[in-house]
Amino acid sequence: MMTMAALLILMMLGWVVYDAGFAARDSLNVQAAADTAAYSHSSVEARSMNMIAFANVGKRVTFGMTSYYLAVWAAYIELIALAAVLTIACWVADVFTFGALTSVCEKLTEFTIETGIVMAKEAPDLAVFEGDLVRNYYKKDMEAFSNYQKYMASLTPWWGWAESTMRGMRNGAAATASWPPPKDWGASQTDQIDELPIQKMENAVEAYAELCVRVYSEFDILVHLADYSLKNFVIERTAIDGEAFDWPRPVMFGITGPLAVVNMPIGCAAMGVQFGGDVVPWEMKNYDSQAAWMQVASNLVFAYNPDPTAMSASGDRKKYEYLSADYTSSVPLIYAGGGDFAVAKSEISFQDGAPDLWRTSWTARMRPVALPGEWSSLGDDITLVKAWRDVLPQILLTSTIASAADMAGGADIQDGLLGAGGDLIRMDAAMGGLTDDYIDGFPK
Repeated sequence: MMTMAALLILMMLGWVVYDAGFAARDSLNVQAAADTAAYSHSSVEARSMNMIAFANVGKRVTFGMTSYYLAVWAAYIELIALAAVLTIACWVADVFTFGALTSVCEKLTEFTIETGIVMAKEAPDLAVFEGDLVRNYYKKDMEAFSNYQKYMASLTPWWGWAESTMRGMRNGAAATASWPPPKDWGASQTDQIDELPIQKMENAVEAYAELCVRVYSEFDILVHLADYSLKNFVIERTAIDGEAFDWPRPVMFGITGPLAVVNMPIGCAAMGVQFGGDVVPWEMKNYDSQAAWMQVASNLVFAYNPDPTAMSASGDRKKYEYLSADYTSSVPLIYAGGGDFAVAKSEISFQDGAPDLWRTSWTARMRPVALPGEWSSLGDDITLVKAWRDVLPQILLTSTIASAADMAGGADIQDGLLGAGGDLIRMDAAMGGLTDDYIDGFPK
């Protein structure tokens, strides 16, 4: 009899360990689903940030290349004007020096004439550039870059939300919702919407100046100068009738190339007028506090998986029915829990100094749900329970569908719909209890 009693105790302990293992497994699965959903959402947003930054770089390179071409023409105009003035001055001085400067004046005259010849030969190319290439090629490139950035900025919140929902559900959560919700979702508790922390620059003149400055600061100007030098000193040197050209041209190219670097603001102003608003880059938004920035850069995911048999009177060996209840609940279903619930948070992060939209260094990472002082800094209008209630319609819809699927598999309607409803009531109460005073440092 003692052996049988001991075996019964061991069997009950084994059941407890077995059930605890299953409960822990279910809880971990839902937490993993929440983590996966959160990380997927931020991964989509980080990818979009990188692509928008890449389009910014495309705008900068195209703007710098075309501006340098016009800067070269400005350099030629300045050079021929200076050469003509020096040539006239030289011949005048030659008269007063009784021919002492004749050889110098002849060289200056040859140089001025050669510069004019080069400009005359390149004039049709300038006409094609201004009349066809800019309007039908480069400007359309700028329009494509601009439309792509606008498209990605508006699409990404819905893309991230859909990716988060599907990843969470595929990884074990029947219901997954990401906060803040996308625009036009109809959030009822907060005014927060999911959006990328970026905007198109408003001042066009400042935008042109920004692009022009970055042509220098990002060393694009060295590439343009090297390209100009390579084409003129190497390629063209053997392209004219198969023979090397005489001294005026190397001097001419050696002067106009660096002079065009100085003239870039002239080319930038001219190309800014021709490209218009399409060339305007996107930039990071400014926020009043670190908490506001972190809220915009982060995504909070709620995941839920209903289990109508976990706490039912007919399921799981009635392990919670051995003792009679010693309480009377004023709120139905408030204590008879069933499903598993998890919360996770992720964010986009810039890995190369201060965040900007000029380098593709954005990535995604997991982060705590609440850092010390983070939620309290956002004010009373943004709390965890309000964030939960913003996405509650989505949770309610998907959990109802999941419960209906369980009932189709044989579960009782009371264990299904009422069990999920009770879970949602308890979740709301739990979220309400996690106020700013208690949430600091809350990881998941």
